[in-house]
Amino acid sequence: MSAQGSGDKSQRRAERMPLLRALRHRNFRLFYLGMATSLVGMWVQVTALAWLVYRLTDSAWLVGVLALAQQAPSLVLGPVAGAYADRLNRRNVLVACMSLALVPALTLGVLTLGGWVAPWHIISLAFVAGVARAFEIPTRHALLPQLVDRDDLSNAIALNSALFNGARLIGPAIAGVLIPTVGEGWCFVVNAASFVFVIAALLVIPASATTPSERKGARGSVWSDIREGLAYAASQPVVRALLGSLVVVSFAAMPYSVLLPSFAERQLQGGPQTYSLLQIAVGVGSLLGALRLAARVSAAGLERWVPTASVLIGVCLIALSWARSLWLALLLLTLQGLVFMLALASSNTMMQSLAPDELRGRLMSLHSTIFLGVFPFAGIVAGALADRVGEAAVLMTCGILAIVGCAYFGQRLWREGGAALTAKDAA
Repeated sequence: MSAQGSGDKSQRRAERMPLLRALRHRNFRLFYLGMATSLVGMWVQVTALAWLVYRLTDSAWLVGVLALAQQAPSLVLGPVAGAYADRLNRRNVLVACMSLALVPALTLGVLTLGGWVAPWHIISLAFVAGVARAFEIPTRHALLPQLVDRDDLSNAIALNSALFNGARLIGPAIAGVLIPTVGEGWCFVVNAASFVFVIAALLVIPASATTPSERKGARGSVWSDIREGLAYAASQPVVRALLGSLVVVSFAAMPYSVLLPSFAERQLQGGPQTYSLLQIAVGVGSLLGALRLAARVSAAGLERWVPTASVLIGVCLIALSWARSLWLALLLLTLQGLVFMLALASSNTMMQSLAPDELRGRLMSLHSTIFLGVFPFAGIVAGALADRVGEAAVLMTCGILAIVGCAYFGQRLWREGGAALTAKDAA
């Protein structure tokens, strides 16, 4: 079949299935299939890590320390990662990141299966995985526009979010079976094996398609590139409002995830299966939110979605603080996952839509740096407070802070975001 005939067939398939239209692009399909296995493995490991630390220490505070070890590298290295994502071949950077992340996963598996694992092993190796993730996330986001046409970018972002949250649904379910039957160690082995698939898929994508053409032959230091990205973000009111809203969500709303193991045991009187069900509920809601976004054909209107969904995150946290029944907690966490995904993925899509191509890696690094780098510090505080005053009081406080902060930044998005997106499309 000719290339033209193949392209026409892909176009007709995309028209019949608009929800999956970005998958007509070969390189995006390869990326998507590889990431599917890796993200399932990642969520298997994330679920097992938190439960293992809590089982060994009976401390919500140390679960917060684990979250800090996993995510804090993004706060320090995120801007540097964004600069390199605008300079280097993005496929090759992702292959290097995945190869590095394989090492701590396999080491954790060996230590846990051998009965030698200690909390300091877990936290140290989680930090190494966090370094790899600090470079992987902004590079992955910056790579998406190179894998699809501009018209399919919003769909590709939404499908990527759906994939992440579909994995969040499947991974904890697998962990919920493996942890009580064969132990946490096999969860880490599963994650290590999953990296092989994504590395192989990435290597099939031609390197020539993933080099940022805008930065070929770039001169100047990495630090000057970082300053350039920061200066641009500071000069754009809508970008500032997006990042400000993200700070609030990361600081006030995200710490709930640190509290889930202790919430499952202390407030719901459950065990690892209960914790796994809570994670699955968040994944179900997040997947529904991502699929809703995938059905959209443009970024228009997202300036209203971001503030509305961000405020609703706080409402869900307040309601969750009163939950004493598993079924009510599952319902509220499903809603929480849905509105959280609508807020986060809409913010991501707006940022991608507003970012100039030559600054995309650096702006997306700011997005991931704030989202992943801020909440671990709040998570430590939330975990320490939960050990003293209980999860309910902490969730209530977080919900109130989220509502107030997101309403403050959301008003600018509501007023000016639509005009900014229209101006970018016209350009």
